Amino acid sequence: MTRLLQTNGSRIATLKARAMLSAAGLYMPLLSPAFVASKARRAQLEFAAGLARQGRLQIVPILAGPLDLASTPLAGFRAVGESGVGGLSPMFGRRGGAATRGASRRSSSAVRRVLYAMSGPSGWDPLSLGAEQRGVREATRGSSLEIDFRPSVTLGELHDELLSERLDVLHFSGHFDERRLIMSDGGGEPRAIALDAFFNLVRGRVRVLVLSACDTASMARGARGIDYIVAMDGPVEDLAAVEFSRFFYRSLGRNLGIEAAYEDGLNGALAVGGRRIRPVLFSPDGSVRGPAAFN
Repeated sequence: MTRLLQTNGSRIATLKARAMLSAAGLYMPLLSPAFVASKARRAQLEFAAGLARQGRLQIVPILAGPLDLASTPLAGFRAVGESGVGGLSPMFGRRGGAATRGASRRSSSAVRRVLYAMSGPSGWDPLSLGAEQRGVREATRGSSLEIDFRPSVTLGELHDELLSERLDVLHFSGHFDERRLIMSDGGGEPRAIALDAFFNLVRGRVRVLVLSACDTASMARGARGIDYIVAMDGPVEDLAAVEFSRFFYRSLGRNLGIEAAYEDGLNGALAVGGRRIRPVLFSPDGSVRGPAAFN
């Protein structure tokens, strides 16, 4: 068992907190709305949840006030007072059957299945989509992620996958122009998809939406019904987009959580010299990470 960790959000405090959690066998966080509202403590909870999914830590949440666990990184765990026990709920991490469908499945903090949609139709600037696919595939080799790469994706193909109710993450790499995503018509020609209608189609069907396309962040701010959205503010350098995806999915594949994976993706892109990338993360608690203009 470990003590409740107090952290001021600094890098040193974060490393100490993660070291203590990694060495502990049991973690009993005292959860309150104020605790969960802290970015540093949410990151702490995401890290602990990742350890629990690896079988390295037992988590018994204790509720110190009215709080919906489904809105926290410990969604899928059972708090003390809920059926008298703590730990993982029966539905956590299971695939198939009623327990994994609808809102119950999507309340779990586990990320497993990713649909990686790519589109580079004729008539538009060529993108390094092949290099991006190879980079992400290499970065996630041996991880728990199941990534389905779809080059030249059509809206109909995306809809088929969304109706299957098996997706955790929908990723789109391609172009955006005048409030429209540019996809393929199935024959290699471009087809413009209104982004606001696209949000409506995706709403409630994925937990995470990644839009690796220029200028998508301004429209993502008002989207509803998607836990996390990563979108781009302004133009995106092709190399930087490739590196962001590699680092982001490598961290997701090691169960570090969405917010930690976002930070790794951003830092990885900047580390290789990709300055023209400004990803913005919209979180379910309403917080926004990214350029100052969005904070």
